[in-house]
Amino acid sequence: MVRRLAGAVVPAAAVLIGGSSLAGSPGPSEPPTGGVRITAQVTIRHLGPGRPSLVLVRLDPPAAAGGGELLLSIFTPGGVTNRQVLQPTGAGVYQAKYAFPSGGRWGYHMRFGPGQAGFVSAGVVDITPDEGGIDTYTAVFHSGLGRVPVFVQPLGYAAFGLIAAMALTGVSRILVWLRTAARSEQASRS
Repeated sequence: MVRRLAGAVVPAAAVLIGGSSLAGSPGPSEPPTGGVRITAQVTIRHLGPGRPSLVLVRLDPPAAAGGGELLLSIFTPGGVTNRQVLQPTGAGVYQAKYAFPSGGRWGYHMRFGPGQAGFVSAGVVDITPDEGGIDTYTAVFHSGLGRVPVFVQPLGYAAFGLIAAMALTGVSRILVWLRTAARSEQASRS
């Protein structure tokens, strides 16, 4: 039985790996804008103590996120975290309201795109939340797969598919064995 299972797994693995390699992914390390640098201009307008500040993010080029969501986290080393998933309000434009209880150095993390092929930007900015104050900064995005060869992601999916197929085969074998054992026990009782 083990030889039959092994005999079925090897061809299945070859099909999964071969198929995923052929499917590939169209250059995951390349931005969706044809290699153009992706930046975001972030403007924070403070409305005063106890009131949330208005945060405006403009991507350049505007089509970089493809109309998808943008995750924006702004945080302090002390643990205050403002995290929201933003929907576009226009081509490459995102808006949100964030609370800044204190000024000083705040970290930021922005991300858009699918899975590990997404684009990420992170850094530190100085925030002055006084009423009427405006803080601006420019963020540069980098691909999550910038240093990963093109074949790695499809190979990972193939390996996952193979592991899932093996697990399902094992579970089905166990269920068949349990059903057979239960029937044998019933037959011996009668």
